[in-house]
Amino acid sequence: MNRLMMDEQIKKFRARLKNRHTELLEEIHEELLKSEHEQYADLVNHVHDIGDGSVADPLSDINLAVIDHHLGEVQDVEAAHRRWRVRSVY
Repeated sequence: MNRLMMDEQIKKFRARLKNRHTELLEEIHEELLKSEHEQYADLVNHVHDIGDGSVADPLSDINLAVIDHHLGEVQDVEAAHRRWRVRSVY
């Protein structure tokens, strides 16, 4: 494989990683906003029914799991960028 082709592929892959990083940060922001709205709704409506409360907790856990998953992927993307920066120095 010639060097020019490899450089072009690396540029495309880095651009994809950068775009994914931006998407993930936006998705995390949206999940946090959604979570915040749900918390305010719970405060305003203050759940009195135990059945409703038992549904609200797992939904909150799901939101946190989605955010946690996105944060893990963000860390992976950032680690890939750091590896490229280190390689470009040598």
